[in-house]
This record gives sequence, structure tokens and C-alpha cells, in this order.
Amino acid sequence: MMDMLLNCLKPPGMTSHDVVGFIRKQLKTKKVGHAGTLDPAAAGVLVLGVGKGTRMLEYLTEKDKAYRCEMVLGIETDTQDTTGEILQRINTNGITEEEIKTAFHEYQGEIIQIPPAYSAVKHEGTPLYKLARQGKQITKPGRKIFISKLTILKIKSDGGLTRILFDVNCSKGTYVRTICHDIGKALGCGGTMSFLIRTRSGSFRIEDSVTLERFYEEGLNFNVLGNSIDKGLEEYPAYIVGNDEELKKISNGVVVKLKQNLPLDKMVRVYDQGNNFLGVGEIKENSNYSSLKMIKFIG
Repeated sequence: MMDMLLNCLKPPGMTSHDVVGFIRKQLKTKKVGHAGTLDPAAAGVLVLGVGKGTRMLEYLTEKDKAYRCEMVLGIETDTQDTTGEILQRINTNGITEEEIKTAFHEYQGEIIQIPPAYSAVKHEGTPLYKLARQGKQITKPGRKIFISKLTILKIKSDGGLTRILFDVNCSKGTYVRTICHDIGKALGCGGTMSFLIRTRSGSFRIEDSVTLERFYEEGLNFNVLGNSIDKGLEEYPAYIVGNDEELKKISNGVVVKLKQNLPLDKMVRVYDQGNNFLGVGEIKENSNYSSLKMIKFIG
């Protein structure tokens, strides 16, 4: 069994689960998962965990993401992208670039976003998209997201519609097509997403991603394409276990006294003296000393 993280370039037309299934078949193992769903029509970075790498996915899912997107102003659809049915079409010739830039500015920072009806968000255990296909429109409460960057790259008028190419950096759980929908609604003309590519997921970047064709060509020789399972956790300080006794304690969940100064209430990457990654721990303060407790030991 190989233990690794894979930076896949998901093609449009496949679900994230389809990609997981492809890698499972290539490696002849069921122990494969992903760190954040991409819509079937979208492309870009999809981080997969294989073997023990699946145990790190919960930390990678929390990382912020970056996308390049095209929004079409003047069209509103039921799915908030161009795969859905058109609900209305409005001429956008009267909308100025200054009005568009002002609307974009309002959607930066912390905002409340309502998940779209066609999404994987669940209602009483059932994904919203399944309910929507049954004609049941469920509106979920808004949730806080954070958009750290929203940059317009190009604005082009096209047959009474307006196409906007932009980049966005955002927190986990952000629906970029909902950004398109909400900005279109704010401008009074409707908006929908026509193109989306994820350019970064945490520290995994599209320029380093690998196509499924390349994975197929490599067959079982995936080690040349994979990343170590501590990839993506670089912002966590590293802690080296002092000796075999300490290693035995942390592997059994025993809290150990620190032999080096590390930030309190901070996650750390834990390694043995051979620089083998052991998992993720947390630094706490106990009376007059700091301690380490493993929260994810992978051995």
C-alpha cells in the first residue's frame, strides 16, 4: 500500500468521486479520498489522499482555495451556472464598468453566503441537489465565508450580455457560482458562472498538478508523481520526538512534556528521529510547562 497525497488536475465533465474511482482502479485500492469537491463542470486542482494520506485530508480540506472564473451578467439559471435552465435574461448594456467594480468590492472580506439549491450541502442527510432534482427547493441558512481576494481581469460586452473574467481567493465552503449569482442580483440583471478552474488548494498549485492521462501512463509507479503525506501542513511547526520512550508515549496517546519551545495552542507536525512523519499534535500549557498531545497519529 502506498501512502501519499496526489495533486490531480481534474478535467471538466468528471465528478470528484469519478476521479477518486479512477485512482482507486489504477492503484487497486479502496483507500483513496479527496480534500474538497469540485463541481463536475469545473476543472483544476483536486487533492487526493492515498493510504495513510487519507487521514490528512481533514486538515487539507480546511485550507483556503483559489479560482479563476468567468461570470456572465444578464443570465440567471437555476443552478447558478450555465449547465442549468435559464430563468431570466436581461440586457446589460446599461450597466457600467464602474458599477461592476463597485459590486465586486462589496463581496470581499467576511460575508454571509447562502448555499445554492444545487449543491452537496445536506438537508436532513440528503444532498440539496438531489432534493432540487425532485422539485424540492430547500433554502439553507446563510453561513460565514471569507473572500481575501476578488480581482477583475477582464470585462467584455457580448450581445447584450457582459462577461467578466476574475480571480478569487476564498475560505473553504465558498461557492464561486453563488458569488456570480449574488453579484448579478446586486446589479439587477442576474449572473451565472460559465467557467471555473481551481488554481490552488492550500499549498497545492495547478502548475504542479498531474493529469489523469499521466497517472494512467505511470501505472503503479505513482511514487514519482505523489507528494509526502505531510505536504500542505508547512505552516505547522515541526517537533522531533526525543527518544524511543517518548515515541512510545505519544503513540499511545500519552501527553508528553516538551523539550523545545513551540507556540502554545498550535498544531505541530511530529517526526521521529529518522525524520519520518508521525502525525499531527497540539501544544498545550500545563501549569509551569508546555506539553504535546497527538491528535492524529498515523505511525
